[in-house]
Amino acid sequence: MAGKTLLMVALTVMLQEFSVVLGDCKVELGTPPRMTDNDDCNPSKADKHQFKECSSNQVISHIQSTWKSGNKDRAWKVTCRTIEGATGQDDKWTEKSELRHENATFIYDFGSSFLKGMASVHTGRKWVRALHKKLEDREFQFKYGGMNNIELKTNLCWPVNTPLEKSWTVNPGIGYVIRKIKSHYLTTKQEGYKFKDAYDRVWTFTICSTNE
Repeated sequence: MAGKTLLMVALTVMLQEFSVVLGDCKVELGTPPRMTDNDDCNPSKADKHQFKECSSNQVISHIQSTWKSGNKDRAWKVTCRTIEGATGQDDKWTEKSELRHENATFIYDFGSSFLKGMASVHTGRKWVRALHKKLEDREFQFKYGGMNNIELKTNLCWPVNTPLEKSWTVNPGIGYVIRKIKSHYLTTKQEGYKFKDAYDRVWTFTICSTNE
């Protein structure tokens, strides 16, 4: 009996850990975006909503994006880092991004501020008449703001580009922040001499040094 009890406990722990990895939630984009229930939004599942908001004295320090080829979508995990002794200021959320069938590219430049949050809603498959096929995309919003004693070194910035239809991680590290985000949806990719369908966004994150 004791052996069965231990097995039940072990299975329960495994299921709890599995549910955290595959957390799901419902998000409404807006000003600001919000979760509409108490389920876990981070990490997210492919084809599901995603939400992570850092506190005012935190910045996004790690973005992990896992490509799910069967879903033609990504799972996201976003991590925040606290800057000790700092006080946040002028935190805001961007307007939501446009979808692929409206505009393939979006750019958010936070100026002297930096990235503090991210929310996205999967929109499902939609028929794009001009391309004669269905595409999937997400609408995104980003939280950004500054801190009273943290300054960007705008002469020490560089872009980090992500690959198409592959998993990737962006990790600015201590003393660095994300200042600008650019994303472009691609519908074709070249493999050797052939072109094939693509269903993904490529990203450019501009990372800047600070006086932290």
